[in-house]
Amino acid sequence: MSPDPVPRFNYRVAGLAVHDGRALIGRAPPDGFWALPGGRVEAGETARDGLVREMREELQVDVEPGRLIWVAENFFPYRGQLFHELEFIFAMEVPPELFRDGTWEATDDAGLRQLFTWAAVDRLAGFDVRPSFLEREIPSPPLTTGHRVHYHR
Repeated sequence: MSPDPVPRFNYRVAGLAVHDGRALIGRAPPDGFWALPGGRVEAGETARDGLVREMREELQVDVEPGRLIWVAENFFPYRGQLFHELEFIFAMEVPPELFRDGTWEATDDAGLRQLFTWAAVDRLAGFDVRPSFLEREIPSPPLTTGHRVHYHR
């Protein structure tokens, strides 16, 4: 099935949590790729508030958003639809109960099952993290907010 030629717009927020040289990443099976945890920002909600809400829904924890690291414009096909996504990526402090080894499963408030893991920041390419610029830049994020335009075919 070829993607619908009219892109769907998506406004997403994500958090970058790093602990002991590892970054928290997640994926929703059956997707084979990983992403920073986060989700869609709701109408009337700030990006920071959206990140806090998404982490409560996905991981049942309260997080503390930090500085805005990246603003990304992502263009990609997904499940038969082209997407134009605007993504705000913040530094994020998470509670110690999330510092775990291995991969674990969490079910969000809507019943969506997701997998999470802490991946070594110098080995992110092995996880197919999207948007892919994160594989290169998470090990040394910019000191000021960066803007990235990313095309994934």
